[in-house]
Amino acid sequence: MATVRRLAPAALLVTALAVATAACGTSSGTHSAAASLSPKAVSDPLAGWTAQRIAKQAQADTVDAPYVRVTGNVTSSGLQITFDLTMVAGTGCQGSLTEHGVGSFMLVSLGKNVWVKPDSQFYKNEAGQNPDAQTAATLLAGKYLEDTEGTGLGSLASSCSLHGMLGNATQTAADDSLNAKAGTATIDGQRALKLLNVGQHATVYVTDTTKPVILQIIVSGSGGGSLSFTYYTTAPAITPPPASETIEGSKYGL
Repeated sequence: MATVRRLAPAALLVTALAVATAACGTSSGTHSAAASLSPKAVSDPLAGWTAQRIAKQAQADTVDAPYVRVTGNVTSSGLQITFDLTMVAGTGCQGSLTEHGVGSFMLVSLGKNVWVKPDSQFYKNEAGQNPDAQTAATLLAGKYLEDTEGTGLGSLASSCSLHGMLGNATQTAADDSLNAKAGTATIDGQRALKLLNVGQHATVYVTDTTKPVILQIIVSGSGGGSLSFTYYTTAPAITPPPASETIEGSKYGL
């Protein structure tokens, strides 16, 4: 089966996230992400900052967040992808990705190990009318395919960290002056600054803190989508699937 080739949505996700986050500006600095801010905690600690400075700092602090959940949907090359990934820096991540019309899969990355569990729709679309592929799909159904980080299924580990997704996001509007402040808002109970980037057709909401992080990105247009970021104060558990539910992917050429 050509399952690895059909798992390309993960690579598309990385690209789409990079493009979307580039709307905030190029990364700089290595500051730690701030904790959530109450809407009434401060008036406006970033009042003296330019939109460009806020955008760049927010991207840098988001990339350095130790524990974060990223949810949303993106469109890349006509493919619609929905995802929900919880990441723990230096450890791994777990969650799900769905390519609409093709199928979805669960993803767990822990240390050097990666597990991927495609759903029945994914296998049905992959197998088609090929009897051998249908047999393989039946055998693999409901199982996690295990691999090590790096090649094959293991390459999906790059989807499991903000550094892997966004650390090299250097695509940005040619003129940083296209970043502009657009007032404030409340996102999930937090006071946020609203930034506009005309070049990327993006609206970005960042925490109104001296170490701002991104709360939400909305990119308009046919290739757009939305991303939401939730930050944790303690590390969420990343749990490997039971051995009884795993199959070594390399045994099946995956």
